[in-house]
Amino acid sequence: MTRARIFYVAKSFGVPMGGVAMIFRHVEILVKRGFDAHVYLLPGEDDVFVRHTVPVVDGRGRLEVRPDDIFVLPEPWPVHLPEILALPVRKFVFCQNHYLVFSGLGDAPSYRSMGIERVFAVSRTIAEFLERDCGATDVRVVPCVIDTGVFRPLAKRRQIAFMPRKVGMELAEFIRGIFRSRYPAYAGIAWVPIDRMPIGEVAARLGEARWFLSLTYYEGFGLPPLEAMAADAIVAGFHGGGGLDYATPANGFWCPTGDFEGCVDALARAVEAGDSGRGEDVVAAGRATVAKYGAAAQESALVDFWTEALS
Repeated sequence: MTRARIFYVAKSFGVPMGGVAMIFRHVEILVKRGFDAHVYLLPGEDDVFVRHTVPVVDGRGRLEVRPDDIFVLPEPWPVHLPEILALPVRKFVFCQNHYLVFSGLGDAPSYRSMGIERVFAVSRTIAEFLERDCGATDVRVVPCVIDTGVFRPLAKRRQIAFMPRKVGMELAEFIRGIFRSRYPAYAGIAWVPIDRMPIGEVAARLGEARWFLSLTYYEGFGLPPLEAMAADAIVAGFHGGGGLDYATPANGFWCPTGDFEGCVDALARAVEAGDSGRGEDVVAAGRATVAKYGAAAQESALVDFWTEALS
């Protein structure tokens, strides 16, 4: 009997993207565990910015599909990929950001009405949303993983690292301006942007930073704050929605997403805690949080999900 094939649909956008890396990681795990899994790569930029050895199917070619094949679509794409929706195969959605769900649904009332059989997600926050507002049932969570071999503390500098990608550099500079104006005693602290760079350089900048300003904005989970925690940076700023899966008063100085002035005040509290020595408790709580997102937990949840789906 022929094994069912799994095709995760992906695309390169010309910049490093965590969601694309997560798709490749899923396929890598599944191949290692004996599943017939592939990345189905749609036309895009040449570089996927992911080191991998997984089988990749060129989405520009013609693939002879079988009825038991499963195509896994990212949450924003189903309505934009009618050629895949029309295939006589099983269709799943892997949701990494619930804020993008309705981009993929269009006018359809639910994924199921589009022929999507199952939805799985990277966070409990996403799963609860899909079950509450999108008619999904039994949304399984396959958690993210933080690579503590890559993200680790280095010799610390008096720096604030931040990632401006989601809010944009103009709003990041707005926050920085308020911070310097409202807290002049901290105006001399260096701000280090992390944007459009390889993962090794990202890890190095987080490793050296004493603080990390979280500008996570409308995320399904939000990896950067956890990566900063793994690097022993004191985290302050937005939880981004999906970060509610892990953000607590113990492991960071959080404020509601979009509260720019609150973000500034949270960062000032983080700097004061770091300067006074009280930040060590926050760093320790961050390490404990990161420990929950290990590779073994992700692999176990992923294999359990696909074993059940194929049974």
